[in-house]
Amino acid sequence: MPEPFAMKPALQFIVLSGAGWLLDFCLFWCAIVMLGLPPGPANVISATIAAMAVYLVSSRLVFGRSEASGKAMFIYLLYTEANIALWALAITVLAGLLAAMMAPIHAALVAKILVTPLSLTCNFLVTRFLVQRGRLAR
Repeated sequence: MPEPFAMKPALQFIVLSGAGWLLDFCLFWCAIVMLGLPPGPANVISATIAAMAVYLVSSRLVFGRSEASGKAMFIYLLYTEANIALWALAITVLAGLLAAMMAPIHAALVAKILVTPLSLTCNFLVTRFLVQRGRLAR
């Protein structure tokens, strides 16, 4: 039976996700500033790299899974891409709205920051579910 929501894993995941978010944000910034990509595609690239890194590390360190299940990782990758597409759309719309008030690059960065809390929450819940489901299947 899955454990009820526990604060320690949630806090560990937040700290680890914070590091992942910094990686994501740095890659996002490089993609829009240095490569000139629009916010949506930049987010797809940066968030995919960061989300998979956080999944691999958190499944071991936060959720105590010594091996990564290929099936769970594939499901997480599918979830990640759908999730990223949703957040990329949200970032694009928000950046468009904010561009009336600030430079487009700043609008994209602010939009990325605004969607982060919801994205982080979704990622924690899905990762926890997949890791616990994998434990139950053994």
